[in-house]
Amino acid sequence: MKDIEKRAAEALRETLSRIPFLKILEITETARIPGSRIKENKEADAALIARVRVPSSGDQLLVIEVENSGQPRFVNRAINHFLRHKDRFRNAYCIIMAPYISPRSAEICRSEGRGYIDFSGNCSLSFKNVFIEKSNYPSLFQEKRELGSLFSPRATRILRVLLDNPGKIWKVQELSRKAKVSLGLASNIKKKLMEQEFVTDTKDGITVKEPEQLLSKWAENYLYEANMIRSYYSMKSIAVLESEIAGFCKKKGISYGLAGFSGAARLAPAVRYQQAMIFIESDAIGLIESSMKIKPADRGANISLWSPYDEYVFYGSREVNGIGIVSPVQLYLDLNRYPGRGKEAAEALLEEVIRPAWKI
Repeated sequence: MKDIEKRAAEALRETLSRIPFLKILEITETARIPGSRIKENKEADAALIARVRVPSSGDQLLVIEVENSGQPRFVNRAINHFLRHKDRFRNAYCIIMAPYISPRSAEICRSEGRGYIDFSGNCSLSFKNVFIEKSNYPSLFQEKRELGSLFSPRATRILRVLLDNPGKIWKVQELSRKAKVSLGLASNIKKKLMEQEFVTDTKDGITVKEPEQLLSKWAENYLYEANMIRSYYSMKSIAVLESEIAGFCKKKGISYGLAGFSGAARLAPAVRYQQAMIFIESDAIGLIESSMKIKPADRGANISLWSPYDEYVFYGSREVNGIGIVSPVQLYLDLNRYPGRGKEAAEALLEEVIRPAWKI
């Protein structure tokens, strides 16, 4: 057996042994069973066959597809492979194994009626009188760290472009120019997006397939604290501060945009807020502070200026009643995990602004 097959066989045996009434009859690599090899293509990684005995229910054949990656693309590939061989294994229960099965891949398996086991401790099996499920074990393998690179500052420029242009088909060269990143990075991010099945690849280019799932995964990996946030106090009202700073930035040619609750209130008002929030290009923070005569404040602040972690925070900005606002996607990211009623404001944006735009 290959190393991954040995690891898979060990994980399978360990998982099945947790079921006290189940007896394992055999676990073998499928090439050793004449006529039962389910792996014919070169992309395949491994396959196992197991036979178990369930009291009062009889014997059960388990067909296990082992993949080097548990990303959705490979999970769907394994499921399709099972379907092509369903006549050969008519009464078998199909299981997908990989070093790590992500929550999204796990949901794919459940929706297709397939079991799964990974080498990180997660599993879900349901056949005859057997049901076992363990979840929320973190990845012990490189795959999770690789997914993190999809949400690095420069990589997310590509995500902004894709999510702000629903339905558009992009060539990689055009996408790299629009996002102002290298062609190499754009190609690498395209590959990762395809592996996660967030995009569809056609002869004309790629387009977003699952925009909401992509945004949700990005939000899980995003921290609003990545932006430098400075808090201030002013005697002026929040509305006056927002208006005056917007006018000053326009006059001076400074990149800005209402952020957080300030921006959300213009697009999908859902909650009251007590502090103006404004993205300002980093080099202009000092100028705004002195010109607007606002004072740094640790307590009782009624305005915060956000210095963006990347200039593409301003991508997709728009104006409402003459005041600039960062994109709905950026507002959602910043509010989703913001203390207080941030989650509520983020969900209102998703429901009233973002989802309708994706349906165009």
